[in-house]
This record gives sequence, structure tokens and C-alpha cells, in this order.
Amino acid sequence: MSTVLQDESNTQLFSEEDKQLINKYNSLSDAAKKVYIRLFGRRLQWIPFGKINYPEIDKDLKPYLDELVHTAFLLGEKYLTDLRTVLEVLSAADVKTLAKIYHVAPNITQKGQQVAELMKQTQRKNISNMFGSGCGRGGLAHSMMIRAQKFLSGVYKLAETPRSLFVRIMMLFSVVNTSLDEDSGNGGQGQLFHMLMVNMGKVVYPEFQIDKTHAIFSSRADVIRFSEALQLESDFLHATEKGRWDEAHSVFLTVQEKQKELDADQDIVRWNKNLPDYLRAFTATSVIYRLLSQGIEVLQRRKDFTGAVDLLKSLLGQEYYCCTYRGYWWERLALNLDAHLKKPEQSLEAVLSGLADSHVRVGHRLALYLRGKAICERPRLKLGHRLKECYHPPLQDLPKMYLEGRVLHGSTGAGPRFLTQASYRREEDGDGMGDLAVCGVEEFVMDHYRTNGFPSGMHAEGSVVSSLFALFFWEILFMSKPDAFHSPYQAMPLDLYTDNFYDRRKLEIDKLFEDLSNKSVEELQAIAEESWMTHEGVACIGMSWERMRSADCVKELVACMGPSVLTGILKRYAHSPRHTRSGFPDLTLWNPVTGAFKICEVKGPGDRLSQKQILWLDYLLGLGVDAEVCHVKAVAAKRLMPSS
Repeated sequence: MSTVLQDESNTQLFSEEDKQLINKYNSLSDAAKKVYIRLFGRRLQWIPFGKINYPEIDKDLKPYLDELVHTAFLLGEKYLTDLRTVLEVLSAADVKTLAKIYHVAPNITQKGQQVAELMKQTQRKNISNMFGSGCGRGGLAHSMMIRAQKFLSGVYKLAETPRSLFVRIMMLFSVVNTSLDEDSGNGGQGQLFHMLMVNMGKVVYPEFQIDKTHAIFSSRADVIRFSEALQLESDFLHATEKGRWDEAHSVFLTVQEKQKELDADQDIVRWNKNLPDYLRAFTATSVIYRLLSQGIEVLQRRKDFTGAVDLLKSLLGQEYYCCTYRGYWWERLALNLDAHLKKPEQSLEAVLSGLADSHVRVGHRLALYLRGKAICERPRLKLGHRLKECYHPPLQDLPKMYLEGRVLHGSTGAGPRFLTQASYRREEDGDGMGDLAVCGVEEFVMDHYRTNGFPSGMHAEGSVVSSLFALFFWEILFMSKPDAFHSPYQAMPLDLYTDNFYDRRKLEIDKLFEDLSNKSVEELQAIAEESWMTHEGVACIGMSWERMRSADCVKELVACMGPSVLTGILKRYAHSPRHTRSGFPDLTLWNPVTGAFKICEVKGPGDRLSQKQILWLDYLLGLGVDAEVCHVKAVAAKRLMPSS
């Protein structure tokens, strides 16, 4: 809190009432502050006194709870006036007692069902009430509330005004790690948890200099707008994750209204346009546009393809928010026009516009080209003459290898489970099926390569590239640049996934690549080892300490890759981390004795290559890397042999 308040750029983000509330908090007893912080970290709901137990603070917490109620940081039971909420707060035993009193059927034994049945009873007409007797003036609900409250020995909930203030303070302390979720009480708790982990030494962030030249928020109202937008995002994600698409659509309609409101406010528009694009991502308007982008799927699920097309055109009509999504937007626009609205000519125009858009990169660019090519090659459309307008650099034919593997019938989980090669050998040697070992398709293929010239390897996909980049470019990643770091809890510069990352460090990046390409294998190994020993365990985006295993493992990998391949792979990543961080093949394989190096993309039954995977494989082949696609077929035959 003191860090945020001492930052001059935050001065205008707090009202006089906010400051008075902070002073009131500072005047609380130390024990009351500790209790408040513990409750702040819990789910936002009414909490019975019996479930508030922190003996490390004090055995008797009642005085401190009373202090927090008296100073309006907590609400007491007098503010709990909703019967359903009271019933839900009660213990299962107390609800059971009430259920007996109100003659709930004895076969209804679960607390949730008993609460529902009790609430149903309050909604039924009560004959006694109709004749002015029985439950009295308040009716059955009133009498049930009186009985239920007798079971409470105190119940507490965070007051909204101070809680909202502290959520905003937490958000400002680490805006890059912010998410809001009223249902789970996740409003600032993520940052609180990070602080705890850092203080305990379980999370260590890199050392860097914070150099703020732009304030992200213009005013207190701007911060509140951002937090409200994040809450909308949380509501939307909850609905989509649980498959409640009508609810998601309702949130989407609210988002559309919010977009109109924000875009109509010229002060907000001017402020946002003056921010660098990597800071603009933390504005309320950017969050709203991100939600509009996610709303495309909602409309498509409702078969409202016309609405989806209109939305996509609206998103593509501006170039200030979520520009890294433009490739996705063009691709979806072309698809909807072609496949759903049966307007191939308009789809082709969308393809051509997308290919001319400088924000469209890598996989989306290839996807657009392929759709345009397919449209032009349809004989009935007579658009073959326009094929030359669609261009993509030619791609190499990808080497392929085929394996057969026995699937364990009845296996569950993500994808089929294959019997390992060891299980085959036991069966073929006459040992019977016995204890069988099963694995995923990638491990099955790695097992094959392990016995065919590549004893070392890892199933790490893009983690290999991002980890090697972190080890060799650590100093550049965390070098001082204006607005690259706004919080002490950052594992990456804010501009990493934008064009600004390379543009603002071009001299340093190009020079390091030149140096690395001229190093010997031994010198590259020494650099990797020194970086590992210096930074091991420190949080860094893309750096997977566990998957990379050890400095020795990295040294083996670097030796087999060699300077040319290593620098070639890292160059592609450095120029566009956002667009190349995914799609790298599944398996990275090497032989420390022979120096052999191989990359393999694994495809199980029914799986196919994505555009980003195709482009990574094509690029690797261009570097001279032994790269291939391994297709695995699930069979039930006893003798299983690879074929090529």
C-alpha cells in the first residue's frame, strides 16, 4: 500500500475519501489489521464466527472483529437480512435441525437440497397467515429467519467500500497480474498471494529498473472503469467455461453497450491513443475489445453468422485495440463469409485485405492464403485469374515417418494411451501381458527414437525455444527501457509480445546474434551454463527450469544444435515472440555421443498439423535441421513395425 501511495503517478487516482479510509485503516490495532488481511484473502462471502480461527494472531479474535465492524471495515450480522444467505451460512447440522422443525421430508438429506426445500416452503401460501394466525405478521419467512439467526454466534463479511479501495491498490501495485472474480473473491488476492510467495522466498523475480514515463490511468474513474471491465471479463469466462452460452451472450450484450460508452468519451479516446500499445492493453477499452473478440464465438454458437461478420468488420475497422488479434479476425471473417454465409467472392476480398494487413503474421497469414487459394481454384466460381493476388512464400514438402502403436482399450483421459515398447517386448518374449506400461503418443514416439539413435530428448514444444532465448538473452530481456517495467512482480517486459520489443532493442539484439554466431560450441556452452547458474529458479516468461532439467542438459543440447542452428531458431523467436512462441514441434531429440540433432512433430490418430507447426517445420528444414512429422496409427496387431 505504501509503495502505491508513494508513487507520484498514482496521486490523482485516490479521492479524499479514499485517503481518509486509508488513514483509518492505519489507525487500527495491529491484530485487527492482520485479521482483515486474512479475511481479505478469503472468498467474498458471509463467514460464520466459528470459521474464523487464527491462533497465531490471538486465541480470541472477537475484540478485533468488533473493532473492524465498529470502524466499518466489516459488516456484522445485522446487515445479513436475506433468508437464503442465512441458511447457506449455517452449518449442515443447523440446517438439518431447521429442516426437522419445518417438516422437510426426511429423505432430503443434503444441505443444499434442504435449503432449497425450506425456501420453497416460504413461497407457498400459508393458510394460517391467510387467517391472521400462525407465523404472525412477517409470515413463514420471517419466523424462519428468527429461528435461523438464533444458530448464528456472529457472522461477518468485508464491507464493499474499503474492500474496493484495497482491490484497486493491489491492482495498481501489480497491474500486469490483475484479474477480478467476485464469485471466488479474487479481487487483489492474486497479488497478495504473490507478495506472500516472494516474502517466503518461494518466488523470485528478476532484477530490473522500473522507469515509468507514462501513467496508465488518467484518473480514479479510469481505474474503476478498468476494474469493472475486468469483472465483466471474469463473468464472461465463468459462463463460457461452464458452457452457459445464454449467460455469456447476456454479458456480451453488456460489453457492447460498454464499448459504445467508452468510444463516445473523447477524453478516454485521446488518453488511450497517447499510450504506447503495450500499455494500452491495460485500459478498460482494451479489455472490452478483448471481450468483443471472444464474443465472436458466442455469436457463432448461436448461428448468428451475420452478427459475427458485422462484429468482425467493426473490430477490423479500428487499429488501436487488440491489434495482435487482427489475424484471427480476418481469418474468422473469411471463414464466416465463405463457409456459413456462402459468399466466396466477399470472403476472397477479406483474404486479400488480411494479407495486406501488416498486423497479420505467421499462422494466420498462411491460413488466409490457403483459403484464398481454395476459393480461386473452385471451377464454378471462375476466379482462377485472381490466384496471383494471393501470395505466400512456397513451403517445402515435410518429411514424414509412420509408426503403429497398440492402444490400451478402455483408457481414459486426453487422447489415446499407447502401450510402451517395453510392454511389446514382454509380450513378444512370451512373458504375457503382465504389468503393462502406457504412455501418451509423444512419449510413445520418443521411446521409439530413444532406441533408434536419439537417447536424449524432451517433449517440451516451444519451451525449448523460449528457455534458450531466456538463457542467452536474459540481460536484454530485463534491460532498462522506458515503461518496460511498471511493477516489481514482472517476469517479462511489458512490450515483449509487441513489435516494440525488437524495435526498441534492435542494436543490442542484432549485436548479440552476431556475437553468438561467431562463438564456438564450447563458448556457447559456457554462456548457457553461466546464465543457468546465475538465474536458476528465477521467474522468467518462457523459462522452464524443470523441463530443461539442468545446465548439463542444456549444454548437451547446445552442442548438438551448433551455433548456426541455435542462432537461426532464436532469431525467428526474437523478431516476433508472440507469433512464434507456439507451433514449435513436440519433440527435441539429440545424441550427445554422435552430435546428432532432430526435431519431430507428433501426430496421433485424427490429428493434423496447424499452420504455425507447418511454418516452424519449414523454417527448421531451411536451417538444415533434421526435422520430420511422425504419424502414429493405433492398431491391434501383435507385431508392430515402423515404416517410412
